[in-house]
Amino acid sequence: MTPCKGCKKPIEWGLESGTSKKHPLDPRPPVYRILDRMTDGTVMVERDEYAMVTHFATCREAKQFSKGGRNAAAKASRNRTSRQADSP
Repeated sequence: MTPCKGCKKPIEWGLESGTSKKHPLDPRPPVYRILDRMTDGTVMVERDEYAMVTHFATCREAKQFSKGGRNAAAKASRNRTSRQADSP
């Protein structure tokens, strides 16, 4: 396990089969699989000890690592630099 560069919590790196795309994963979140849906709207579940949740869903710093978040942060930084260069 390695620490997340944003929130410092431990993460596991998973490789997606077929694409080998890397995904940061929370090592031990409670993950439940829906087995059946009841007529009253409740669901029967079981805990899936082998499943993990993407760390992007739980990390408070996830914006800085998403493409949209990184692009927005870079654009804001360029705008600040540009305004500083324009000021007397």
